[in-house]
Amino acid sequence: MRHFFLINQISKLNIKKDSSLFMALSFQNEGEEVYLVLENDFAITNNLLAEVTAYTFSGIFKEDSFYLSAFVLEKKVILTMKSGDIWHMRLDPPFDETYLAYLWQLQILEQQGARVLNSPRSILQNNEKIFPCFNDTNAIATWVGRDFTVAQPFLEKLLEEGYSSVVCKPLNLFAGQGVVKFSLNNKENLKAFCDEQTSPFMIQAFMKEVIEGEKRVLFWDKTFLGAIEKIPPQGDFVSNIAHGASFRICDLLDEELLSCQKMAELLSARGASFIAFDLLAGHINEANLTCPGLLVEVSEAHQQNLARLILEQII
Repeated sequence: MRHFFLINQISKLNIKKDSSLFMALSFQNEGEEVYLVLENDFAITNNLLAEVTAYTFSGIFKEDSFYLSAFVLEKKVILTMKSGDIWHMRLDPPFDETYLAYLWQLQILEQQGARVLNSPRSILQNNEKIFPCFNDTNAIATWVGRDFTVAQPFLEKLLEEGYSSVVCKPLNLFAGQGVVKFSLNNKENLKAFCDEQTSPFMIQAFMKEVIEGEKRVLFWDKTFLGAIEKIPPQGDFVSNIAHGASFRICDLLDEELLSCQKMAELLSARGASFIAFDLLAGHINEANLTCPGLLVEVSEAHQQNLARLILEQII
């Protein structure tokens, strides 16, 4: 069994804490045959034996830590694909035309006998932001569309329910990119924002609890791996570690774990093995399955290499 990690160009990654490199190195240290495939090298063909341009690699973990202190691409190799090869889809969004093309290519690899995690079909059909908000009866009040006038009834209902602000989110970005907060007491700024949009986006009720933190919960194939609480910098409301949020280990309430478990089972049935849930005030706010991150941070918080647990379940 061989593992191929389809990743972004190395220059785009934060090597110290990148979840994909962490997984690949952990698998290799457990004796698995592992290769990296860079996005620029990924290609398929329909009239030759499928070949892949890949790289061997080496790396070192920091002492008593799950962060990497060194990582090196080594030899470029040309390998013939085999039925049963496992491909790990680890490309970061944005979910644009380029991303779609990679998913279409990966679907062909599945037809040729490869196993792709997460399945490209599961990523294609289940938007990370829309899916949890429309498949959970406990979801945060959410509207998806483009036109400010069409959003008015939703906004008025939020005002009636006592909400004073909303957040607007693009559907295709990640890591808190493009998230903007607006007051419902002055809708002109929100209207101007809506008028500038060229594709559907999301409006959600602003939950003041976000100031206290948001939980990141990791699942692999319906199995709970671990959770951390992400705490935004003072004065901010975006709980993104890459932009200054801190983190700490946290427990889940029974109802939080049950909600995540149910959604993980539903997504697993659709071909998604690796899922990272974001919980805000007890609500599942996102179900990340394009390229779930923070595996290093959750491992660090729990002082356990969670990539090894993932490998055990794959085998």
